[in-house]
Amino acid sequence: ASVRKTLDMLDDIDERQGRLDDEQ
Repeated sequence: ASVRKTLDMLDDIDERQGRLDDEQ
């Protein structure tokens, strides 16, 4: 369960990073 939670967090970070890249 912890691993899945970590992967979800990383996914969230990736999404945020992608959005930031798109805005620039």
